[in-house]
Amino acid sequence: MGDATSKKPSELAAHTLRQLSRDGLPPTPWNYAEVYFQMEASPGNEALSDLIEVSSLFAQMEEDSWSLRQLEGLSRLIPKVHLLSDTEVGREVHFILKDILTRNRGFLKEVLEDKKQFQKTVVFLNQMVSQISGTLESASSRLEKNVERLNQSKSLEEARKIFEKITDESRELLSTIKKMGADIATANKQLMVSSIEANLDPLTGILNRRGLQRKQGNFVGMPVVFMVFDADHFKALNDQHGHAAGDLFLRQVVLFVSRQLENMNFSFCRWGGDEFLVVFEGESLETILEKAESIQKNLDQGVPSPTIFLPGTKKNRVTLSIGLSGGDYRYLSDFDRFFSLADKALYQAKQDGRNLVRAIHLDDYSG
Repeated sequence: MGDATSKKPSELAAHTLRQLSRDGLPPTPWNYAEVYFQMEASPGNEALSDLIEVSSLFAQMEEDSWSLRQLEGLSRLIPKVHLLSDTEVGREVHFILKDILTRNRGFLKEVLEDKKQFQKTVVFLNQMVSQISGTLESASSRLEKNVERLNQSKSLEEARKIFEKITDESRELLSTIKKMGADIATANKQLMVSSIEANLDPLTGILNRRGLQRKQGNFVGMPVVFMVFDADHFKALNDQHGHAAGDLFLRQVVLFVSRQLENMNFSFCRWGGDEFLVVFEGESLETILEKAESIQKNLDQGVPSPTIFLPGTKKNRVTLSIGLSGGDYRYLSDFDRFFSLADKALYQAKQDGRNLVRAIHLDDYSG
């Protein structure tokens, strides 16, 4: 392999494929990258090393459609990296890959732990079902024998003893079934946590923060708009009408907003408390600004809100303040930037009097 570094990328690609064939390995992105890297043997080519690690991460996260798309792209990019390593393009590739690796290493660990817990719980449930089936079958057999003995008993005393035995066994069976039922209920709860509630908000049914963050990769390379909103004076609603009324209001807001956004490409998330985030893909800030103003102005028509009383004012209703940010989403790390700008716009709406919409375009922000 010593003279391999003098070969052209096309020759290295052909050598790589032949080596994979000799080794009996399929030409997957991971196998291709590993063999190509050994042949290319450029010590300064950090981007290629990162490509291999990214491929390895994505191979373990094959349930993620975005990751699969990245693997396809990487498989086409690998033969070209030799030409890029000493150029500005190469440094840009290296930066993007480092960004992807940083974001996904910790997340992958969480995903794998969730899968282990999920699988462990499923195995436990299967064992419990099998155990219950065996217990019922055994108890049924004993009960049948005792009933038969009861029918054949020749004295009242003998019948009484058999009947007491049937009663005791029935109580024992009921206690066992109750214990198993409690174990199954606990396991089911764990299953919900590890499979559904890990990504969904249990109150509203939309994504939670973790669920949305798993979709970050879908936004890369697209124009996006972040819409952050919360309920004005939500604490007063909880204090004056109770948390049940507050929860009901949030569920109704989610339903109302979702209906207003029908036929649009968006991801809806409860960020925390009464704060929500909607990320629109492939939409302009102007389009979403118009949609957000419609939501803000028509909220009271779609969501009944209990009357609240604020110091120094008469009757009030709960309203929404909305902040928007928009622009081109280039890297995974752009998520924090877009969210921060939308949050600033939301703060501005609050400062200007609440029940308003404010927007910041990424290209117009210099702070």
